[in-house]
Amino acid sequence: MKKLVSLLFHRVVLVGIFLLIQIAVLVVMLLRFNEFFLPFYGVCVALSIAAVFWIINRSSEPAYKIAWIVPILTFPIFGGLFYLLFGGNRLSKRTRRKMEGMDRKMLEVLGPDFKADSLISFGEDAVHQARYLENMAHCPVYGGTETEYFPLGEDCFARMVEELKKAERYIFLEYFIIEDGVMWGTILDILAEKVKEGVDVRVMYDDIGSMFTLPREYAAEF
Repeated sequence: MKKLVSLLFHRVVLVGIFLLIQIAVLVVMLLRFNEFFLPFYGVCVALSIAAVFWIINRSSEPAYKIAWIVPILTFPIFGGLFYLLFGGNRLSKRTRRKMEGMDRKMLEVLGPDFKADSLISFGEDAVHQARYLENMAHCPVYGGTETEYFPLGEDCFARMVEELKKAERYIFLEYFIIEDGVMWGTILDILAEKVKEGVDVRVMYDDIGSMFTLPREYAAEF
């Protein structure tokens, strides 16, 4: 029963259901109200296009924009109307209070490390970028770090495996798409070993980006 419920609420199944509903509405309009179909469809599409342009021109996060634009264009009949009802980045009072609390906590913990003005020796641009990160993300700029460029993914993967095996305190990874295979399987084996050693391992991946590559409850397997 649990597997059946999980299957019914799988992201692919839900998307398929909404597509079928949209097709059903189109068929009903064609068969029963064919004289009104073109105006109806035109208004829906125009509303969805207007919603997309509105979202693009808003000063919000790109991830938020993409999260709305994709479903609106996928479901042009209901997409625009759905955005009017539930979009606009409106947050409940409870969510706002929770986020404000997180904001205060981040400032309390990270605020002492803010040092944008001390980067003046690197130029005004460095100061402005550091201050932007401090103000918008409450994230200070840290020294003692380095960046290495790898022209080939194979070279990067080899170094990544090498560095992961050296980890002693923590491993934080973030990906847009994860898929079972040689690369992820190798990394996963290393992460499992590091957990046994007491290393703090955390992995973040995009739910939509991995929709067709990972099962819905993949995170729960670990």
